[in-house]
Amino acid sequence: MQKSLVQRFLVSIAWTSAANWGIIAISLVQSILFARILEIETFGIFAFAYSIVAIAAAFGKFGSGGAFIYRSKHTENELEAAATLFSFKLILVALMATLLLVGTFLFAHEPNLRLALIVLTLSSSFNILFLHIPELILKRRVVHRRLSSIELIASLAAVIVSISWVLVQPTIWALLIGDLVKRAVFFAGFYLWRPIWKPQIKWHKETLKYYFTIGGKNFSATSLLTLIDRVDDLWVGTLFGSAALGIYSRAYRFATYPRQLIASAINKVLLGTYAELTEDKSQLTKAFFRVNAFLIRTGFFLGGLLSLIAPEFISIVLTDKWLPMLPVFRVMLVFTLLDPLKDSISRVFIAIGQPGVVFRARLIQISVLVLGLALFYRFTDLTTIGVAISVNLMLLTGITVLLYKIRSLLQFSLPQLFLAPSIALASSYAVSWLLISNLSTPNIVGTAIVKTLSFVSVYAGVLFLIEGRTIIKQITQSRQMAKTDQPDSESPQLETETL
Repeated sequence: MQKSLVQRFLVSIAWTSAANWGIIAISLVQSILFARILEIETFGIFAFAYSIVAIAAAFGKFGSGGAFIYRSKHTENELEAAATLFSFKLILVALMATLLLVGTFLFAHEPNLRLALIVLTLSSSFNILFLHIPELILKRRVVHRRLSSIELIASLAAVIVSISWVLVQPTIWALLIGDLVKRAVFFAGFYLWRPIWKPQIKWHKETLKYYFTIGGKNFSATSLLTLIDRVDDLWVGTLFGSAALGIYSRAYRFATYPRQLIASAINKVLLGTYAELTEDKSQLTKAFFRVNAFLIRTGFFLGGLLSLIAPEFISIVLTDKWLPMLPVFRVMLVFTLLDPLKDSISRVFIAIGQPGVVFRARLIQISVLVLGLALFYRFTDLTTIGVAISVNLMLLTGITVLLYKIRSLLQFSLPQLFLAPSIALASSYAVSWLLISNLSTPNIVGTAIVKTLSFVSVYAGVLFLIEGRTIIKQITQSRQMAKTDQPDSESPQLETETL
């Protein structure tokens, strides 16, 4: 019997979470080792090149992910839709790669920057053309076991090769080689072992028109999102140099690890899940509320804890040469607290075929970001800190707009989403600071331990005090739904309460 959507969602979450935690652990080890060995400027050059290619890659994909996953008569035949999408991508990727490579040879005179742009352009083109479609097929089916396994193996292989390289030759190739290894592993996982899909060229006129129209709408939103994510790197690299961008990019990288730990796995599953619930507004509302209540609570916990122990973390793990990133790191953690909510709301609108809402929200965001960057640069002496503040203001603006729009579609309580974790965060932060101010710890490690234990115990205690009964109830219901083989319409009703 076919598994219910609840079962497939929970199984997918389990697999993506397991793979994601493994990937994060591997990535964290790699990031720490690289931070201790490589020069700060090397990270800045890589981040600058990566940002340029990432912006161009949005054109290469042209919003095709949402268009393919969205349930439509044009995508009912999955294989034919995939073949038409492959043909569509051939043209886009050829244009993208040509423009990037020509621009590289004309304008990139610094050797390491030129090398990074060439390698990343070729790798990104291969990914969009051959690896993106099999990934979309698995996500469309809300079946993530194989995808998660491949991701974990690819990350492990990339880290082994990258670390081996950096220990022998600490150059920018250490940052580039892992990307190539990942592409090779994904290709083997998608095509050599029980192939998911075989690339074919098919020109179905109506489907091509569908990809161009719906994909174009998604492209407007995704390209703006890419600009939102990358403009700050380009701004820092252009105005303040590679060293400043190296500090800024590493602060961002480590600040996003809490988000990756929980939210990344869930968000990979959400689009397909929301798409299957588009005809049942009640169940869509309940799924949206529960997922985001969980994301907010875990995000506040992980972001708050990392902000509290940031000085000790940087000194102990990354060495004192990275202490200049502390202010930016703490400011960027606000991004970690709220960005998963923005991504989740965006996926609802994409799943129901209204990407225009996301586009308009992101248009407002990019306007706020550019204005903030300009004002901080013109009227203050803040450099990367001003950029980080501008990013947070942009994020808060986007979330406010999206929450306003989603409330007209789904009925849920904002206080139930935010009040309890906000009280828990404020209480645990205050108690931890008071405790560390009045206790003398023998060393930096002792300080980190005291901060961690006090924060974790107070946050968990306050949250359980406010929502303990509801948390137990929701866990029980989730276990029951995971065991049942009933179709979704017969699954136990989800409560509208908070998490």
